[in-house]
Amino acid sequence: MWTIDKQKNAQESTSMWRGLLQTCKDYFQPGHLCFMMPLQDGKKLSSIADDDTKLKRNTQDEHPKQVYIFFDFECTQDDLVQCEQGYERSDDSLKCKNCKKSRCGVYEHKPNLCVVHRVCSDCLEHNINSSSTCDTCGKNEIIFSGPNTNDEFCQWLFSGENNGATVLCHNFKGYDSFPILSYLYKNGILPKIIPSGAKNMSVEVPACNIRMIDSLNFLPSALSKLPKMFGLDELQKGYFPHLFNRQENQSVVLEHLPDIKYYNPDGMKVDDRKIFLEWYASNAHKKFDFKLELLKYCQSDVDILRRCCLKFRRLFMAMTTIDSNKDGIDPFEKCITIASACNLVFRKNFLRPETIGIIPAQGYNPEEKHSIKALKWLRYVSKSKGIHIQHARNGGEKNIGDYRVDGYHKSEDGEEIVFEYHGCFWHGCSKCYSKQTVNKVNKMTMADLHQRTIDKKNYLENQDSVNYVTPLEPRNAFSGGRTEAFKLYHEAKDGEQIKYYDVTSLYPFINKTGKVVLGHPTIITENFDDISKYEGLIKCCVQPPRGLHIPVLPAKINNKLMFSLCRTCTELQQTTTCLHTNTERAITGTWVTDELKMAINKGYILEKIYEVWHFNDVEQYDPKSKSGGIFTEYINTFLKMKQEASGWPSWCETEADKEKYVQDYLEKEGIQLDYHKIVKNPGKESGSPFPC
Repeated sequence: MWTIDKQKNAQESTSMWRGLLQTCKDYFQPGHLCFMMPLQDGKKLSSIADDDTKLKRNTQDEHPKQVYIFFDFECTQDDLVQCEQGYERSDDSLKCKNCKKSRCGVYEHKPNLCVVHRVCSDCLEHNINSSSTCDTCGKNEIIFSGPNTNDEFCQWLFSGENNGATVLCHNFKGYDSFPILSYLYKNGILPKIIPSGAKNMSVEVPACNIRMIDSLNFLPSALSKLPKMFGLDELQKGYFPHLFNRQENQSVVLEHLPDIKYYNPDGMKVDDRKIFLEWYASNAHKKFDFKLELLKYCQSDVDILRRCCLKFRRLFMAMTTIDSNKDGIDPFEKCITIASACNLVFRKNFLRPETIGIIPAQGYNPEEKHSIKALKWLRYVSKSKGIHIQHARNGGEKNIGDYRVDGYHKSEDGEEIVFEYHGCFWHGCSKCYSKQTVNKVNKMTMADLHQRTIDKKNYLENQDSVNYVTPLEPRNAFSGGRTEAFKLYHEAKDGEQIKYYDVTSLYPFINKTGKVVLGHPTIITENFDDISKYEGLIKCCVQPPRGLHIPVLPAKINNKLMFSLCRTCTELQQTTTCLHTNTERAITGTWVTDELKMAINKGYILEKIYEVWHFNDVEQYDPKSKSGGIFTEYINTFLKMKQEASGWPSWCETEADKEKYVQDYLEKEGIQLDYHKIVKNPGKESGSPFPC
């Protein structure tokens, strides 16, 4: 704390500077706010386009033919993975008694067969077999087998002949990526990985410009279900005894199928298990040549994968073509998930400029982000000394000359006192940072920050005794929902019907008809208005009503999303009658303002507002005029295709019924269906580029 000498605080002139923004790829003055930018042919207007892959690929210049590689591993399970003490099963679980780890006691999966299908733009539509070749990309099917399968496959894959290829495998992220990564690390090759937890969504090897992705991220279904999905009824995934794939069985020839236990039927779903048992009963007597059957099984899997992926690609590109002279969007070339493909379609074909704001990586006004420790300390000093201190969350930081101070108090006799809290990151702590380290927010070196700080008082020690509400974090307003069966069993009485309701296409419905805030918010931390005047996000404390059957507002309590009417009951997992006070029942959280408005209508009481992000510009679809809504054109375009591919509803039995259906859909959705295109098409129905 120190007393201000106003005469030493003369204003200094400042010059404007311009900084290169990584989002907009251009120079702007400080304070510029970025928007999601449309993509133009041949030009990326936003680095968000790179978010789909996080990669920089120039296959167009070096390799005019797009190359796709499809593969699948078959693995032996011979070697037991165990700790130094040896695996010993616990009495109450599969975990090891000695090391307490679930990975102890499992068999290591080592590839002993890999079937590869390689195709390019010239041979995408060709039938592939063991002898097929392409003038551009060479032999279409390559097979690797034996104990060195993984090394031989990787040596071939990362050779120069596959430069620029996109590699696809079903469940690559959770299984097939790990042998490949093991090879890369063993050989000192550092890949670029996009992880999702313990899974690898994408793996790129820059040295040979190869990118590996998971087809499961585009076609979220078991490989056995894909042929039916795309109308390829001639394809059918068979059964193979994976547990029989051991070293001692590699050359086995049986007069009958292996024992049923090697097929692991107990690990199958109920319906799949029933079908398998019927198949096994009718085929158990057939001769079984292990090596031949393993090859046939793996070849069939890769054939299914390639044909279904390429059909999905054709459908997707056809549906995203808006100019007959230009191809549509290739989802596998640009993206790693169906969600990123949808995002790419929207940005390229439908997004209007300067509509959807991008929250800065460091948040709004990052230079004014205030240390929670500093705010706690200021609150502590204020309470302990019984004085009012003006700070960032209580009237805003005080400007004195060319300084903006953490805390400010003016006593009754006119003395002005400044309170400063020197956080390491913002003040260049010499113990935590080297002098050359650059602060990523204000671009100053730590040496410069420390030099700028030495004129202020020494570091003030933090006090943690006072709780302080943290600033609004927009991610906290985003949460999933909860499904709940309110009644597990009901027996219908005479004359009573039990009806089943299902909600279809909820995601596109919300995107089309719901509110969408545009631009960037005004952040309000004081002098709050009535809640009805706000559109956006709000952080506040509410008192839930008593006796409401279905609570409105969710809250994360004990690291779990809950819909509760009493915070304390939920924290304690109390199931008896609630006797807690209103203060003990109150819930603090971040919600969308419309959620809070609905909650207030249901009896919630707004106790205190901490922060509001208010958006002045809100767009919403008008069902009367069938206009408005930022996602309306996108949804209508593909919902039309999806609806036509769903075929006629079951009640459309006559021509009059069909005409009524088309007319009703036009009046309801504002979408004119093409009568002659309403034909059941499972592949196109599932391939529409939005999740629903």
